Amino acid sequence: MNYNNKNNNEIQQQNDEKMQAAEKLFQHCNYEEAFELLKPLADADYSRAFYLLGKIYNGHLTTKYNNKVLQKKYYRRGHELGDKLCSLWYYILEKPNYGQPKLVDEIKQAAEDGDVFAQYELSFLYYSGLMVVVDPKEAVKWCKMAADNGYALAQYDMAGFYNNGWGVVKNAEESLAWYKKAAENGHAASQCRLGDIYFEGNNIVKQDYKKAVKWYNKAVDRGNALAQCNLGFMYDNGYGVEQDQNKALKYYRCSAEQGHAPAQCNMGIMYAAGCAVEEDLEEAVKWYSLAAKQDFVPAEFYLGKMYDMGTGIAQDYKKAAKWYHRAAEKNHIVAQCVLGTMYDEGVGVEKNYQEAAKWYMESARQGYAPAQFEIAAMYKSGEGVEKNFQKAYEWFNQSAKQADPYAAYNLGIMYQKGEGIEKDYQKAIEWYKKSAGKGIGQADYQIACMYLDGEGVEKNYQKAAQYFEEAAKKGDIKGQCSLGVMYENGYGVEKNYQLAESWYQKAANKGEIAAQYNLGILYASDKIDKNMKKAQQWMEKAASNGDAAAEKWLRENK
Repeated sequence: MNYNNKNNNEIQQQNDEKMQAAEKLFQHCNYEEAFELLKPLADADYSRAFYLLGKIYNGHLTTKYNNKVLQKKYYRRGHELGDKLCSLWYYILEKPNYGQPKLVDEIKQAAEDGDVFAQYELSFLYYSGLMVVVDPKEAVKWCKMAADNGYALAQYDMAGFYNNGWGVVKNAEESLAWYKKAAENGHAASQCRLGDIYFEGNNIVKQDYKKAVKWYNKAVDRGNALAQCNLGFMYDNGYGVEQDQNKALKYYRCSAEQGHAPAQCNMGIMYAAGCAVEEDLEEAVKWYSLAAKQDFVPAEFYLGKMYDMGTGIAQDYKKAAKWYHRAAEKNHIVAQCVLGTMYDEGVGVEKNYQEAAKWYMESARQGYAPAQFEIAAMYKSGEGVEKNFQKAYEWFNQSAKQADPYAAYNLGIMYQKGEGIEKDYQKAIEWYKKSAGKGIGQADYQIACMYLDGEGVEKNYQKAAQYFEEAAKKGDIKGQCSLGVMYENGYGVEKNYQLAESWYQKAANKGEIAAQYNLGILYASDKIDKNMKKAQQWMEKAASNGDAAAEKWLRENK
C-alpha cells in the first residue's frame, strides 16, 4: 500500500470539504468565517481559494480585508494555478485590453455545468461589456441561475435589475422579493435597502419605521456603514425608536470611522451644535473636511460656512467661496444663493454682478425663496441683468408665495407704483400687511404713508399714526421719526411733546437724519425744556450727515 498516496488523497478530500464549506459561507455573506478557511487553502495552493480571497480583498464585501495589492496578487497566483475565474480577473485588472474569447467560453461551460461563481461572473461580463458585447437578457439569465442557487450577491443584483428595469420589465414587487431573499441570506446592503424601503414606504410596502429599524440593525450587525448612518438618523429623530442622540452619535461615529461621508458630515453637525457631545468647532471642521474631500455636497457647504464665519478655523473668505462654489456646482441651492451674494458684494471673490445673477438664478429656479428675492432685486435695479420690472415682479411673487416677508414688501411697492404690474393700491396694502405680519416695520410705514397722504385710500391721520406706531415698535427708524412728528403736531393722536422727543431720540440714535434735525428743533423750542446745547449737538450730527437744513440752522444760530 502506498501510504503517501493515501495521505495525499485524504488531504485533498479534507481540502475539498473545507473549500465547499468556504464557498457556502461566502455565498451567504459570512466573509470573515470564509476567510479563515480560505487562507490555509491558499497556502496549500488550492486554486479556487485564490478567487474567493481576491473577491474578499476587493474591500466591497468587508472593509476588514480591503487590500487591492493582495487582491491582484491572489488573482495572479490563482491564474498561474489554472483557476479560470482568477484568470478572468487577472486579465480585467492587469491586461484589460486583451480579448479572451477562449476564456469566456470556458467560463460559460463551467456556468452551464452549475458553477454558481462562474454563472455570477458571466452575468457581470454581459452587464459590463467586458470581453463580450453588453447583453441585458444574458446578464439576467446567468444572474438568475446564480441567484436561484442561493448566491446572495446574485440575488441582490436581481433586485437591482427589477428595480431599474434592466434586462427585465421593471417590477417593484419582484425587486422587493429578491431584496428579501438576499437580506435573509445575510446580504448587508440588501438588509439596508429593505430598511430604506420600509422607511420611505411605497404602493407595495406601507411605511413602517420599526421594520426599517429592524433591517438597519441586521445590516449594522454586519458592519454596513450606510446602515450605521441610517440607524443613527433614526435615533437622532426618534423614528421607530425612542429618540436618543447619544445612540445617534454612536452609530454616526461607527459609520464615519469607516469613511462614510454622510455620517462624517453628521458628526460635524453634532460637534458644531454641541449635540450629545460638548461643542467643539474644530472637531466639526475636521469631520466636515473629511466628508467634503469625498465630494459630499452638504459637507462642502458647511465647510464653506465655517470658513465664512471663522468658526472652528481661521476666517478665510476665499476658501469659503471655494467650498461654496464646489457645492453650488452640484446644485446645492443655499450654496448657490450664498455664492451669488459673495459675487454681489465682492467678498472672497472679485465683485461681479453678472456672476451673482447667474448663481441667484440657478438657486431661484430650484425654488429657493431668498434667491428668488435676490434675482428679483437685480431685475428691479438692473444690476447684473437688464432692468425688467415685469421679471422683477414675477420673481418677487414667487418668493412671496413662500412667505418671504421682504418679497411681500417689494410686491407692495410694485403694486403701489405700478412697476411691472398695473397699479393697485388695495393689493399693495394686502402685500404690505403680509410683510408687516412677519415683523417688517417698513411695510407698516408704507401703509401709514398711504393713509397720511390719502394715496389709494381716504386720508386718515389716526390710521396713519397707528401704522407709524406699529413700524416704530418694530424698530423702523422712519416709522419712529414719523411717529414723533405725529405726536409733536397732534396728527391722529393727542399732542405729546415728551413722546415726540422719545421717538425722535430712538430714531436719531440709529442715524435717522430727519429725526436728528427734528430733535434739534424740538430742543431749541419752548415745547419742552429748552436746551440749546442739545439742540446744537443734534444739529451738528444732522449736518455731518449732509442735512442742508441743519447746516443752515447752525449758520443762523452761531
